[in-house]
Amino acid sequence: MNFYQVLVPLPLFEPLIYASPQEVLPGTRVLVEVRRKKCIGLVWRKVSEPTDFEPKAVEEILEESPLLPPDLLAFLFWCWCYYLAPPGEVVKRAFPPGFFKPLTPRYRLTEQGRKALESGDLPPEAKVLKRLTSLSKVPPLLKALLPALLAQGLVEERLALQGLSPPTEKWLEYLPGAPPREPLERFLAEKGRWPKRFCEEQFGRKAVKTLLSLGQAREVLLPRLRRGPILETGEPPLPNPDQKRVIKALSAALNRFEVYLLHGVTGSGKTLVYLYAAEKVLAQGGSVLILVPEIALTPYVETHLVARFGAQVAILHSALSAKAREAEWFRIARGEARVVVGTRLALFAPLKNLGLIVVDEEHDSSYKQQEGLRYQARDMALMRAKLSQIPVLLGSATPSVKSYFWAQKGKYRLLRLPRRARGQTLPALEVVKLKRPGEWLSETLLKAVKENLEQGQQVLLFLNRKGYAPLVFCKDCGQALECPNCSLSLTYHRSFQQLRCHYCGFVQPAFPLCPRCAGADFRLVGLGTERVEEELKKIFPTARIARLDRQTITSEGRLLEVLSQLRKGQVDILVGTQMVAQGHDWPGVGLVGILWAEGGLYFPDFRAAEKTFQLLVQVAGRAGRGRFPGRVILQTLRPEHYVIQAALRQDYEAFFKEEIARRKALGWPPFSRLALLLCTALREEKAREGAERLAGFFSRFSGLEIWGPAPAPYYRLAARYRWHLLLKSPENAVLQEALEALRGQKGLLPAGVRLILDRDPEELL
Repeated sequence: MNFYQVLVPLPLFEPLIYASPQEVLPGTRVLVEVRRKKCIGLVWRKVSEPTDFEPKAVEEILEESPLLPPDLLAFLFWCWCYYLAPPGEVVKRAFPPGFFKPLTPRYRLTEQGRKALESGDLPPEAKVLKRLTSLSKVPPLLKALLPALLAQGLVEERLALQGLSPPTEKWLEYLPGAPPREPLERFLAEKGRWPKRFCEEQFGRKAVKTLLSLGQAREVLLPRLRRGPILETGEPPLPNPDQKRVIKALSAALNRFEVYLLHGVTGSGKTLVYLYAAEKVLAQGGSVLILVPEIALTPYVETHLVARFGAQVAILHSALSAKAREAEWFRIARGEARVVVGTRLALFAPLKNLGLIVVDEEHDSSYKQQEGLRYQARDMALMRAKLSQIPVLLGSATPSVKSYFWAQKGKYRLLRLPRRARGQTLPALEVVKLKRPGEWLSETLLKAVKENLEQGQQVLLFLNRKGYAPLVFCKDCGQALECPNCSLSLTYHRSFQQLRCHYCGFVQPAFPLCPRCAGADFRLVGLGTERVEEELKKIFPTARIARLDRQTITSEGRLLEVLSQLRKGQVDILVGTQMVAQGHDWPGVGLVGILWAEGGLYFPDFRAAEKTFQLLVQVAGRAGRGRFPGRVILQTLRPEHYVIQAALRQDYEAFFKEEIARRKALGWPPFSRLALLLCTALREEKAREGAERLAGFFSRFSGLEIWGPAPAPYYRLAARYRWHLLLKSPENAVLQEALEALRGQKGLLPAGVRLILDRDPEELL
């Protein structure tokens, strides 16, 4: 008998032990019983027979071979130790949604079964199944049980198999012969094989049919490929001298752990560096993981990679449908896709023989997960690379203060791309001082937009605030309309005629009567992208205006549509939030207007200056990437602020020097390590009491600085009151010891209090 530790998706901090007469490899899913219920778990490791109790038996082994490689299992173990999270919660992130739900039997036809289906030579079980699904008056219990029982008969006759299977489709595989002449032949000769449906869409059904009839291609059944962006074929451009130097440095360290920080100005060609580095890793039989901070950035990176590596590229992010995400995950797990591009959740991709990790726009706060397991994907990428003994490349035009500090100290190796890849000059920046609060469109910016449109160039206007108006006041009593569940104002969305809370999701029709005086006359205060779009349509009625924010981009298809329109010149003015700020290459954009440059400076967060500087420089970098020099206009009420001045000169070194001095004086990271503990409860006094008890517990640890307890800046969210305290220490070991001691303190918090632990918080709200 064999004994195994099994991780289950429950809030348990220790694996459970089960017995199995069969040998089961770590990384395999099994069906077990937990608290008299069936549950899917993951085999973690083999252990010796326990002496103090008799383990339950594994009821079913769900896979013939492990789904997760050993280095990924080691990485998951480090994650739950560092973030002190239940192991099951961590492991769930390595699988697509639904992999740990109660099992519903799933069957797939074998090749023999597929032939029987095509010929009509079906066994009785299949005929009964076909008849059963067409009937409407079948008892529910019978309808639930019969398909599985009948399908089992097909399994016994080897016409079907039970278990997970990736979705498949027909591909065209090129058969070498005479030199390719037609466009489809040349395309397939370059790619080797490609989905039949894509070939029919791009070259026509007649061309596909002709190629098959001539025997120059054949159909093969392979995992289904998701519909990505339009392919760009052909060889990538040759790297310039700066890029060659960076690629050479990376190539020398492909078989050892080392952290590289690539500091390249906007438009310097960092993506091309990623492409050539990935090519070298694939040539050695390895695989590559490329992380991007925003879903909006995946099409740009994916297009270049697919054009070079074809079907070896897979995409992982939350905007994919459940089926598409599952299909991509299977392609990765089976080794069919060796290059993965995705957002932070792609960090857990089951890549085999991982050879390189790239973190693009490494400074972006979107790499921090703000719910559930609050991990920082950039930092965790370093640990996954260390465990796999491979290099990791952090790329950014505006590196995080933390990364640049360690590069200055020699902990990371600093690489530079000081010039734009195609020789363009950086855009000229100018500042416009706004005359009064509430002003958002200066005469200077209006004139520049008009001139740009007359010259046939595109305009990008940036405002990091969605909706129409962020504040709505009653004119009679001055009461602001607030969310009933949160201590926050409701945002007005005119296109939906709704008032929305962007935190808990509360929605109500606009406009209700005032809750204080029953007044019906309201004043809209502030500005959002929706209002900017509406006003611009009045000022420039003939311009084609589009908006890119979370309100308009509801699916991956809609995102690809807007980006395609912009690249084709079908959009004259694009209004956007942070989604447009970085990573995009739009040659047609000649003017960038930043409507409220210092907006991010007012957040109660020690990283506010850093985030604002990064955002301003990144947005400015979208201008001037084509034939014409770019122009950037920053509108601000505080032109003298050091962040605005550094952004105006695009002087990262000046900003870093000022910012690191302030951090050192106050002892903020990178000179310390932080942990934020947040107590939430339905009653305010409970949340406060929980935070006070935590402060008392941690006061016994020397070398630990305690800030608080205090009400959180967002004092009430989703009907729960929030009190927090911040732990601060120059030594990570001190912080780790204190937090591990907390895990064993049962009954420390009052009943009804939830504790959220955030290691290395990105914001303190």
